[in-house]
Amino acid sequence: MCQICKSDLPTKGKSKYCGPSCAEKGKNRTSKKCLVCGNSTDSRDQSICVECRTKKCKKCDEVFTPRSSLIVYCSAKCRYLEKSTSQKGVKYPNSVGIDLNIIVGGVEMRWCKGHDKYHLLSNFPNSKYICKEWKSVEGKRNYAASSESEYFMQGRRDRRLFLSHGLTPLEVLKILEEQNFSCLVCGTSDSGTRPWNIDHDHNCCPPGKSCLKCRRGILCFKCNAGLGCLKDSIPVLNEAIQVITNFRFNIFPTRKLAPRERAKHLLVSQKNFASSYHLKYAYSVDLEELLALVGEPIECLICKNRSPGNMSWNVDHDHKCCPGNKSCGKCIRGILCHLCNKGIGLLGDDPLLLRSAVLYLENFENFAKARYEKK
Repeated sequence: MCQICKSDLPTKGKSKYCGPSCAEKGKNRTSKKCLVCGNSTDSRDQSICVECRTKKCKKCDEVFTPRSSLIVYCSAKCRYLEKSTSQKGVKYPNSVGIDLNIIVGGVEMRWCKGHDKYHLLSNFPNSKYICKEWKSVEGKRNYAASSESEYFMQGRRDRRLFLSHGLTPLEVLKILEEQNFSCLVCGTSDSGTRPWNIDHDHNCCPPGKSCLKCRRGILCFKCNAGLGCLKDSIPVLNEAIQVITNFRFNIFPTRKLAPRERAKHLLVSQKNFASSYHLKYAYSVDLEELLALVGEPIECLICKNRSPGNMSWNVDHDHKCCPGNKSCGKCIRGILCHLCNKGIGLLGDDPLLLRSAVLYLENFENFAKARYEKK
C-alpha cells in the first residue's frame, strides 16, 4: 500500500510509493520531533534523536549510539558476557572461552549449555547449543510453566494471525465492526468455541494464508469449512441446492437401475462402501439394496466424481426426516464423496444457507471484477 495515497502498489517490491508524484511528496515530508528534547530527529522513522539515544554500555561502559532506545549493550559479546555472569549454570560457547566442538577419543563432542557439559554430536539434531535430553525434559517443563499464563495462547494466536494473514487483532475487530460482528453467510454473531476464520480466494493464496486482494471477509468456522469442502465453487453449490430441493419435492433424477445379477457382481468388485452390518444398522439397507437404489453410473450426486478418493462413499440422507447419523431408509438421497457430504452438513443441509453462500461468492466475484476493470 502506498504511504501517501493509500492505494495498492502496482508491483511487489521494496517501493513504498505507487509513482513519482507520491515519491516526491514522501521526500518533502517533515521529520519527526524528538520525544525527549523536542528537536528534529532528521528522520521520519525515529522518534528519538541521535543525541538522546547515545548512552553507555551496561557491561563495558563504552559510549555508543544504538539503533533503538531499548538496546543497552554495545555488542553481542557484551550481551552474552552479561548473561553468562548473571545466570548461574548457563554458559555461551565462543563468548566465555568454551569450545563448541571437541574431539575425545576420535569421537566429536558438542557443548550443551543446559547441562554445562559435552555430549555426543548425534544428540544435537535441531539445536546448536541444547541436546535432545534437555529439550525433552526441561523444555517441556518450562513450556508447561509458561503456558499457564492467560496471555500465552492468545499471543500465539495473534502471532499466527499476523504471519498468515498480515492482520493485527485491532484490524480484525475493525473488519468485524464493518460486518456488524456477524458471519457474512449465516449471519450468526457467536463464533462458538472456535475463533473467527479469515475467508479468502484460494486461487490467489494457498490455504492458511491470504493477502489484501483475495481476502473476502470473516466467517464462522462452519461456513468457512463448508465452503472449503465444496471447493468454493458456485456450480457445486447450485448443484447441492438442486439435489436437496428435488428430493424434498419428490423430483428424482432418472438413473439406470442395476439388475440383480449386475448388483451382485458389483458387491464383489466394489470396495469403496462401508460394511453391510454398518449400512444395515445406520441406514436400514444392505449393499445390494443400496447399489440397486443408486443405479449406474456410481458417482457423487453433487461434484459428479466417480471415485471417492481416499475415503469411502458416504450415504446421504435428508436430515429433516431423520436428524443425526441414522436413517430410516426412506430418506436416502444417494451417495456423495466425503467432502461434499461434509460440506452440506456443515452448512446445515439448508438450501437457504447454501443460496446465501452462493450470493456471498458472487458478490466477491463482482467486486474483484470491478476492481480489475478500474485498474
